[in-house]
Formats: sequence, structure tokens, C-alpha cells
Amino acid sequence: MEQIHAGLALEVSRADYRLARLEGWQPTTPSRFTAVEFTLARVLAGQPRWFVVSRTDTSQATSRSHLIFMESSATGGLAGWRVVTGSTAADGQDLPRFARSPDGYADTVSRDTHTLVAPPDRVARAHAQWVADLRDTSDASDARKVLTANGYTAEAVRKRRIERDTRLQGQWDVQIQARPTKAVYGLRTVNGGALVWYGFRETHTYLPVVEGAGRISFTSQDGRHLLSGGRWYSRVVKVRFATGFLAVVPAAGAGRRATVVGDWHSTLEVSGQ
Repeated sequence: MEQIHAGLALEVSRADYRLARLEGWQPTTPSRFTAVEFTLARVLAGQPRWFVVSRTDTSQATSRSHLIFMESSATGGLAGWRVVTGSTAADGQDLPRFARSPDGYADTVSRDTHTLVAPPDRVARAHAQWVADLRDTSDASDARKVLTANGYTAEAVRKRRIERDTRLQGQWDVQIQARPTKAVYGLRTVNGGALVWYGFRETHTYLPVVEGAGRISFTSQDGRHLLSGGRWYSRVVKVRFATGFLAVVPAAGAGRRATVVGDWHSTLEVSGQ
């Protein structure tokens, strides 16, 4: 796997294959891809080169996935190119096209640009802030100023609140840390905005908050259950995740917000006592 992946992509792919083995997954005929498109990023002198592959899976005609390849000098010095992150956009998403110059390149977006509703770094931080905060915070928070409320933001938080309030039943609490990765990739689009890829790693820490709290386990058939082997915990549990995201970030303008439209996610580890 190290021959084709690096960075966040390697971390997520390793976790995916580990989960597949635990599920007893058997290889099937690989999917075929249609409408494959290569977009070369114009980078500044001295920066590592990278490009994006956009593709459509024949088994999911409306699902659009992207892979970002980076040259070897930025991926441990191994020869060739490596996938460093990627995403699959949810079905039905209408993604803007890249703006290409006459020589075929697409312009990159700097981490701190002021021509968008928010710089890529701020989009990543706002997303991490939103999903890590399970309190009923005001809609005036920075995260809600930057990002649209959808399944990757508001709905993700709603589901976590439900788990906290129903399954943990006040005996345990969960604290979430979400830390954006340093790597952010953005390309200009024809409408003046950008497509931006970023990622973050999450740690969910479960702790008992009342004396004599009952034990907990992850009983649903998801990554947490598989990695814990159905074990019960009485003192502490930590679950780690890694995710790459894709956001559509419009040009600066009143009332506009960025929208998270895709991800590449996996559960890395469950540990506890």
C-alpha cells in the first residue's frame, strides 16, 4: 500500500483494509470508472507538484470521487507519485468545474486567500470546531458563519448528541477533539470560487461521569464494534478516526457559505479499560 498511498490516504486506506478483514470481506470484481479527468495544479516554484483525478464509478453513476496525487519529494522520497488524500462527493452534488488557463493548468488557492468567503484553513478549522462541539451553541458561532448546515456538519452533530443522550444515558460523557491536518489543497473554479480538500483526525474520549456508572460497549456493526471486538469498558474508551473532506467554497460575498460535499473516512483504533 505504501507504493501508492502516503499521508492521510495511507492512514485511511490501512484502516479500511483492516476493517474489511474483520468483516470477512471477500474481493469482488473491481469497479470500472468513466469520465476520468486529470487536472494539473499550477504551483509556485519550490513547492511540490500535485494533480487531481476526477472519476465516476459505473456502479454509482452520480457519485463523483477525487484523488489527489503528489510527487515523491513530498511523500517520503519514494520514487513516483502517491495518493495523499481524496473524497467521494455525495450523490447528486453539482460540483463546479475547475477554471483552466490556456496552457491547461488550474490555479491553486493559497491557504490564507481573501478572495473566497473564507480561506481554506479557516474552512477546515470551522468544520473541526463544529463537529467537536456537542453543546447547543448559537448559530452566530464562527463555524456556522463559514459553513452550511448539512449532513457533514449539523446532522453529524445531531447524531452524536442522540448517542450521548440516549445510549450513554447521563452515566458517561463523550469529549471530542478534531484536529485539522496541515495539508490543504484548493483549486479555482469557473464561478470564482474553489474546490478545497482538507482533513482532520478525531479522538472521541468516553468517560464515566457518575459513581457506579454501568459498562459500555459498541454493539452496532460499525468500525468501533469491529475494532473493539465487542468488548465492554468501565473506565475509559478512546476512539480515533481520520477523514479527508471536500468543500465547495464560493467567492467572497455577503450571505455565502462553504458547503462540505464529500469525504473519505475510516475508524482507526479503539482502546480503553
